[in-house]
Parts: sequence; structure tokens; C-alpha cells
Amino acid sequence: MKILLTSDLHSCSFWYDWLLDQSTRVDLIAIAGDLIEAFATGNHSEEIRVVELCLGKIVVAGCPVAICSGNHELFLRKTIRVPEMPLTALSRLGELILPIPKTPNHPLFLQDGSTRIVKKGTESIIVTTIPYRIEVGWGTDIPGFHLWEAGRKLREEMGCPWIVLHHVPPRDTQVGGTRGHFSVAKTIGRFQPDFVISGHLHDQPFLKGGAFCDRIGSTLCLNAGQVHPKSSRIPNHIILDTTSVEGKWFHFWQENYRA
Repeated sequence: MKILLTSDLHSCSFWYDWLLDQSTRVDLIAIAGDLIEAFATGNHSEEIRVVELCLGKIVVAGCPVAICSGNHELFLRKTIRVPEMPLTALSRLGELILPIPKTPNHPLFLQDGSTRIVKKGTESIIVTTIPYRIEVGWGTDIPGFHLWEAGRKLREEMGCPWIVLHHVPPRDTQVGGTRGHFSVAKTIGRFQPDFVISGHLHDQPFLKGGAFCDRIGSTLCLNAGQVHPKSSRIPNHIILDTTSVEGKWFHFWQENYRA
């Protein structure tokens, strides 16, 4: 299975348009947090609308999309969702005025906080999306513990690869450095998913001692890093082949830019 991995798109509309263009070339698009730019002024409703519209087009075209929240989504008053029925101005108005239930998420959209199996042809992969949380836990108190447990159980039952999306990378690795999270590293070591995709630390892969990939035991940890939209028309991303277990990093970096 070929997966496009990225993160930290921060409401960049032409990056989302690029993802739509790529959707026919890959089997899954995974975005590891910070889909919007929370530090911009306003209520972010237009940003959310643009993101949801583009993600909706991708899944309607037949390409599954998985997302997890980042620190920029922490301030949203609503979650990013792609309903089974297309979003229209009338349906949005109806949701505001009428006490009617929202339509279910599109079957090809894996929202924040879920563990599900994605199938493409004869291939399958387990996808776990861990919500962003500030608090730190241990043991069964770690953020999203039940999601990690569900993913491990599915892998034991199905025998297919398992990928986890978590916005903050693991500490003391080339993808997380000293600014990554220790509890994330500890949790990865405990559950050993096949792949973990993160973001958050835009410059980490470009720093001395940094890289876009590293391992914790048998887990391949990935962080494509990110740049300012003014630096590149294409977001930093990784194309991961789950069969050959190879990741190809596509990136741009400008030395005088710091995220």
C-alpha cells in the first residue's frame, strides 16, 4: 500500500489542492495534525470549511483520508469532519437552525480519535489517530490508551500493518529530538506499531542529529517536517510503501526560516 504522509498544513489552500491532485496516485492520505492555523485572527469557520471541502473531494474521489488533531486544533469549538452527504450551504444552515442529527462521517474518512481498518484492493492497514492532548499520563492513563489497545488487538487478529498518527513526535529520536514527548516514545516502545507519523517540530528533520525517520524497536517513526507556504508550492511529505517498508522524503527547506 502506498501512503502519502504529511502534517502541519496550517490552512494552506494550495497545499490542500495539491493533496487532491495526488489522491489518484496513492492509496491513503494521512495528515498528522495542525490542519488549520489557529493563531490567525477570526473564528476559523472559513478555514475549517475550506479544509473540509477539500478533504471531502478527496474521499469522494475514492482515496481514504486519516487525520489526527494537533495543538492548533485544540482551540476549535468543533471537530473537522467530512459527512457522508456532501456539505452544502443549505445543509450547514440546517445544522445551525434545526435540531437534526448530523450525517455520519464518510466511510473513507478516519477522523481524530479512531482505530479502523483501511482496505485498498487486496491490501489492508490498521490506522489509529490519536487526539492531541496537553496532559501527560502513564500506564492506562496515557492519552488515547484505548485506541492504542484497539490497534494492537486488530493487528493480532488481522496480521496486517498498523500505522499510528500522533502530532507530537517521540523524544530522544531523530524525528523528535529533545523537544519530542517522552511518554509518546514510551508508548511506542510498549505497543510497537509498524509505523508512527508525527509533525509539530517543523525543523527537526533538518537539524544536526535530526532526520525524517528513526526507529524505536521495530517501529518506524516518521516526521516530514514542514516549511512556510511562501517557501514551497508543495508541502513536505513522505511516500511510504508498506509492502517494502520504504519511505521516500520529499522536502524543501530554507535556512533562514524557522517555524
